[in-house]
Amino acid sequence: MRPSIYFLLKMKQFYIKILLFFCVITVISHQMSAQTLENIIPGIYRIGVKHNSDHYLDNSGYNGAAQYGKVVQWGRNFMVYQNWRIEFAGDNYYKITSLVSNKVLEVTDCSEVNGALVRQGAWLDNDCQKWRFDELQDGFLLIVNKATGKVIEVKEGGTSTDAPIQVW
Repeated sequence: MRPSIYFLLKMKQFYIKILLFFCVITVISHQMSAQTLENIIPGIYRIGVKHNSDHYLDNSGYNGAAQYGKVVQWGRNFMVYQNWRIEFAGDNYYKITSLVSNKVLEVTDCSEVNGALVRQGAWLDNDCQKWRFDELQDGFLLIVNKATGKVIEVKEGGTSTDAPIQVW
C-alpha cells in the first residue's frame, strides 16, 4: 500500500485541508466517504504539502513563454511562483491558474495512466484542465481531475525540493 499525503490550501489566514492519496479509491472508501464541495471561494491560494509542511505546489519558475511548464513541490519562499488562482469552471469543477505563467494545471496529454504528470498549459476548456474538490469526513479535500477521475499527488511521495506533481 502506498502512503497518503496531505495538502493544505492557504487563503489569507485560513487553511482548507486537501488530501492527496497514493492509495486506490477502495482504500479511501473503507476509511471515510467523500462528497463534492460545491462552493470553493474563488481567489488566490497557496497549496502546501502537509507531509512535507514547508513545501508548496510551485510553478518551477515557468513564465509562460514555452507551451508547457512543469509543476513541482518547492520549499516555502513566499514568492508568487507558489500562488494559484482558483476559479469556477462549471459543473462543480474549477480551473487552477498560476499567477506567474497565467497557465492552468492540466494532466499531461489528458493521459489516464497512473503517474501521469501534472503540468501547466494554456486554457483550452477541456476536462483534463478541470478539477473538483471532494471533502472527506475529516475535513480534508481530494483534488480530483474531471477527465481521469484521478487525484493530485507528489510523485512517489517525494519530500525533496523539485519533486514533480502527478495524478494517481
